[in-house]
Amino acid sequence: QYSNLQQLLQGSSSARRYFCSLPVSLQVQLHHQGQWIHTSEQLHRNAQMDQKIQQLSKPVPRPTKRKRG
Repeated sequence: QYSNLQQLLQGSSSARRYFCSLPVSLQVQLHHQGQWIHTSEQLHRNAQMDQKIQQLSKPVPRPTKRKRG
Protein backbone atom coordinates (compact mmCIF):
# COMPACT_ATOMS: atom_id res chain seq x y z
CA GLN A 1 0.00 0.00 0.00
CA TYR A 2 1.29 3.43 -0.98
CA SER A 3 0.73 6.77 0.73
CA ASN A 4 -1.07 8.32 -2.27
CA LEU A 5 -1.63 8.06 -6.01
CA GLN A 6 1.67 9.75 -6.85
CA GLN A 7 3.61 7.20 -4.81
CA LEU A 8 1.59 4.36 -6.34
CA LEU A 9 2.38 5.53 -9.88
CA GLN A 10 6.08 5.90 -9.04
CA GLY A 11 6.29 2.50 -7.36
CA SER A 12 4.11 0.32 -9.59
CA SER A 13 4.78 0.08 -13.32
CA SER A 14 1.50 -1.77 -13.94
CA ALA A 15 -0.51 0.94 -12.14
CA ARG A 16 1.36 3.59 -14.12
CA ARG A 17 0.64 1.82 -17.44
CA TYR A 18 -3.06 1.53 -16.54
CA PHE A 19 -3.24 5.18 -15.45
CA CYS A 20 -1.55 6.37 -18.67
CA SER A 21 -4.01 4.35 -20.76
CA LEU A 22 -6.94 6.35 -19.36
CA PRO A 23 -8.35 9.49 -21.03
CA VAL A 24 -6.66 12.69 -19.83
CA SER A 25 -9.91 14.01 -18.32
CA LEU A 26 -10.11 10.89 -16.17
CA GLN A 27 -6.45 11.17 -15.17
CA VAL A 28 -7.14 14.71 -13.94
CA GLN A 29 -10.12 13.51 -11.87
CA LEU A 30 -8.01 10.76 -10.33
CA HIS A 31 -5.25 13.22 -9.44
CA HIS A 32 -7.84 15.24 -7.51
CA GLN A 33 -8.61 12.07 -5.53
CA GLY A 34 -4.97 11.10 -5.21
CA GLN A 35 -4.69 11.37 -1.45
CA TRP A 36 -7.33 8.65 -1.07
CA ILE A 37 -5.87 6.21 -3.63
CA HIS A 38 -3.34 3.87 -2.02
CA THR A 39 -3.56 0.63 -4.03
CA SER A 40 -3.92 -0.51 -7.62
CA GLU A 41 -7.34 -1.90 -6.73
CA GLN A 42 -8.48 1.53 -5.50
CA LEU A 43 -7.09 3.11 -8.67
CA HIS A 44 -9.10 0.73 -10.86
CA ARG A 45 -12.25 1.13 -8.78
CA ASN A 46 -12.10 4.94 -8.76
CA ALA A 47 -11.38 5.04 -12.48
CA GLN A 48 -14.39 2.84 -13.24
CA MET A 49 -16.68 4.93 -11.03
CA ASP A 50 -15.44 8.18 -12.53
CA GLN A 51 -15.95 6.83 -16.06
CA LYS A 52 -19.55 5.96 -15.21
CA ILE A 53 -20.12 9.41 -13.71
CA GLN A 54 -18.66 11.08 -16.81
CA GLN A 55 -20.92 9.01 -19.07
CA LEU A 56 -24.00 9.83 -17.01
CA SER A 57 -23.23 13.54 -16.95
CA LYS A 58 -22.90 13.88 -20.73
CA PRO A 59 -25.76 15.90 -22.18
CA VAL A 60 -28.29 13.87 -24.09
CA PRO A 61 -28.60 15.08 -27.69
CA ARG A 62 -32.01 16.49 -28.48
CA PRO A 63 -33.74 15.55 -31.69
CA THR A 64 -33.76 18.40 -34.17
CA LYS A 65 -37.08 19.80 -35.32
CA ARG A 66 -37.73 19.71 -39.02
CA LYS A 67 -38.99 22.81 -40.68
CA ARG A 68 -42.13 22.26 -42.65
CA GLY A 69 -42.18 24.04 -45.84
